[in-house]
Amino acid sequence: MPSRIRHSEASPTNKAFALANFRYWRDLEDFRTTCPLNQFSFKTVKVPFYDVGKGAEAILLFHGASQTAEYSFRRIVQFKDEFRVIVPTINGFRRLDELGQGLTRLLDSRRIDTVHVLGGSFGGMIAQAFFHRHSSRIDRLILAFTMPPLPEYKRIFQWIGLLLKTMPPPLLKWLTKKEMVKMLKVDPSLPMETRELLDFYRAYFLHMLMSVVSKGDLLAQYRLAAEFNGREIYRPEESADHAGRILIITSRNDPNFKYHERLKAQYLKPGEVVYESGGHVGSLVHEEDYVSKIKAILRGR
Repeated sequence: MPSRIRHSEASPTNKAFALANFRYWRDLEDFRTTCPLNQFSFKTVKVPFYDVGKGAEAILLFHGASQTAEYSFRRIVQFKDEFRVIVPTINGFRRLDELGQGLTRLLDSRRIDTVHVLGGSFGGMIAQAFFHRHSSRIDRLILAFTMPPLPEYKRIFQWIGLLLKTMPPPLLKWLTKKEMVKMLKVDPSLPMETRELLDFYRAYFLHMLMSVVSKGDLLAQYRLAAEFNGREIYRPEESADHAGRILIITSRNDPNFKYHERLKAQYLKPGEVVYESGGHVGSLVHEEDYVSKIKAILRGR
């Protein structure tokens, strides 16, 4: 049965993080105070998760790479007044089948029969895998700034996986930091408020990566991504009987945009939103519009 646990994400002592936009730091502290972190056990897997909000409909939200459920705190706050929001940390699962089974058991334990599913980036891969295993429990599926399975890179993933296992944790985290920070690069032409939001997320991401997320967490996420690309194949006819709607959100300068048509082709007549800018962090650059469009499809418009 689920139980309540303490937040594992202790407050950082790094002054640079503490000063990186006080408003957003305060929002995070308020979230930690008001939104309890629970824990669910499935076989040997411990699954920290949030269950926030009292709406009649529920959203199952998947976090991005190199992070935990708390990284989605702004989305939880933005949706919780209208929807019930479930956000699990998925780093304990070793296989996509196990993840699907564990999360359906979690939904059962919370007495939730049907959910909307939202996943961005790495979370979008997990959302696709969950949908294709449990589409009967899903109403709306929203995929943001993500890509379809790329089986042509299966061998590359296998070799990289072997390399990562032998890599010292500091080196693995340094390489992850180097790659991920590129995505949070701040365009000086953006409005001040957007630049501050990106500054905050860059500092928060680095704090979590260096102080909270373990090498085991990173390897677990990589295993799921490797299985997704190496073994998963999705065809539109497989979801032909899905009664809900599917929305794909991206931006033209997102590195994953080159796979956008392949992603769309997996589904029958999906809706789409394509931003002209924003890169891989378009959900932050266009945050107000992004959240508005998601709420619109969840409300049935």
